[in-house]
Amino acid sequence: MHYSLKLSNLARLPLNIRARAIAAASPTANPEEQACFVDEAQYLSAKDQLPLLPLFYAVLDPVQIPLLTNELRDGVGAISQDDMEHKFFSAIATLRSLMTIVAEHERHPALADLWAHVCPWMQFLDEYGDLVPIAIRDGLTPAEQYSIYVSVCYLFQYAHDTSIHRAMCLSLRPLSRMLGRALSLIIPVEWENKLEKRQALLYVIELLSKWFSINSFDRRAFKELLFGAGGTLGTLASLLGGLCRFCLTDGVSHEYNVQSVHALVLFISATSTHGYNTTVFRQHVWEQGMVTLITKWSIFICSSTLPGLPPPDGASSFEILMGHTELFPPRHRWMAEALGAGALQAAFATRKPQILLRLVLQLVPFTVFRSVLDQCRFALEGVSHMNVATVFVSPRGPGEVAAVDVWRPFLGTVQERLKFMDACDHGQHPVLMSCHNVSCAKIQTKHKFKVCAQCKLAYYCSKACQLQDWKVSQAHRRACRILQVHRDEHALTTSKDTSFLEQVLHETYGTLAKKMALKYLIFAIKNPDKVPYALFDYAPTGIGTVSIGHLEDLHPSFNQNEVSSVSRAKNILFHLVKIPDGKLPNIWLFPLRFGSQAPNFVLKLREIASALPAHPSSEELEAYVAHVLSIMPSWDGNLNSRWWDLFA
Repeated sequence: MHYSLKLSNLARLPLNIRARAIAAASPTANPEEQACFVDEAQYLSAKDQLPLLPLFYAVLDPVQIPLLTNELRDGVGAISQDDMEHKFFSAIATLRSLMTIVAEHERHPALADLWAHVCPWMQFLDEYGDLVPIAIRDGLTPAEQYSIYVSVCYLFQYAHDTSIHRAMCLSLRPLSRMLGRALSLIIPVEWENKLEKRQALLYVIELLSKWFSINSFDRRAFKELLFGAGGTLGTLASLLGGLCRFCLTDGVSHEYNVQSVHALVLFISATSTHGYNTTVFRQHVWEQGMVTLITKWSIFICSSTLPGLPPPDGASSFEILMGHTELFPPRHRWMAEALGAGALQAAFATRKPQILLRLVLQLVPFTVFRSVLDQCRFALEGVSHMNVATVFVSPRGPGEVAAVDVWRPFLGTVQERLKFMDACDHGQHPVLMSCHNVSCAKIQTKHKFKVCAQCKLAYYCSKACQLQDWKVSQAHRRACRILQVHRDEHALTTSKDTSFLEQVLHETYGTLAKKMALKYLIFAIKNPDKVPYALFDYAPTGIGTVSIGHLEDLHPSFNQNEVSSVSRAKNILFHLVKIPDGKLPNIWLFPLRFGSQAPNFVLKLREIASALPAHPSSEELEAYVAHVLSIMPSWDGNLNSRWWDLFA
């Protein structure tokens, strides 16, 4: 025990309070007199409270806790109800006094010893506090009591003492339950002093991000937090939405408010990654309108002229918005909602070319989705009156790009894609489907197929094809259960977005067919014993490019059994779509089956490659490429979500 906590130090107090302090610190102190003195002490300044540390240390002696616990559980009658209330009140008043002391003396050497008494009492008050109807003299509500607990935790958490941090880690689970209960109590209540409520909520957010970071996420502690917050992921998401809305409506008057939104997003990020039922949690957070809230917050920050909020904070707030798109997969849904909430206007409000560049680079790959294009159309109308060259004026340093150099290509890409979407709406680019059975691959319209009753993602033209795919090739038998598990996540992509992506791929396939034929030929020459894949990449610019490679070289997590079955079949080409919306490594996988159309494409490709002269002329090479092009399968348009993220 640190020497400043010894009871003998109370002898140095002024005469007018010395006797009362010594009596209140005694193990045999009268609970009512102790409560009265501690009640008076909590309103002193930090300077006057500091000599009373031995008293506070004695009042929070955890030796008393077992006796109080037994009384509450068994009612043995060792302590009267009045004395029980006085004990509870003394503890809460002492915690309030320690708030003042620790805030002023965050480097005090006795803090570690104090925490050894503070932590057990907070856990005890959290667990049993609602069993004792304390007649709080200054009218503290349960929400205000928990704000005291949260404030004490925050101040000790950020004290410069590593031993406290280690002790907090050991007590994280019960403290997390207390934090969850504080969250559920503080948010719904209207306080007369909004400043105190805001401060308490900021402390809650800081503790959430500190205790549940991506690098140190305790799932058991998270379950305790969830229990304290109400017991369900939906309740927790609702409270987090309330936190964000409070920050937005409360306004910004201090730099910590900007940091609080960042900290809240970091907590959601960690929980979405390391919690349990992460897909369900993300959906609940999404339903709270978190993307819209964060976007509106960014707009407010970027356009704010409040003193104490320099322009870099506005830019960093927008960086928060752009940097956490992975919280709400599929990310194209995030981008569509962010655009609808004004993300493009927020980028213009910053007047910073690097911010516009960041948004454009994020946005361009998602123009393969109808939902994003629909919002792009309205967002562009909202900034059509602005001249990019005059809005984003800044000296170009080494490596910097002028805003106009970024904006014009982006605008051209979006306008071309919008024209294509309008043409699709008028029936100019129909897309068909093929049977899931690889040996059939019959192409027809979707309504003529029958869907697998279990996964509801595989389509067959007949029961015979379904039986063969299940029993003979066993391809769907291996994948059906996995598809069923991932169906909820796949369903987040709407059928309209999927259909439009199929149409975009259809167009890309036709546009790049000749280049693909040449690349197929080169691949077959270099890899005569391997089955190729075609990767359609929309990630960098939104404009499709194609590359040919081998599945085994794609990613170490790729399913080798599937690769082997492809190699044996000799009549399947795997095509892949790369957009920043999938997993490991951001690729969506789907098979292009052509069955009877070209049953031995791979074998024929190898024959053509082996017949190619070692040094062909340009005319000979053109003829061989044309030959490959003639045997390439026609596009069947079957991009089925059953394959998306299957190997992630």
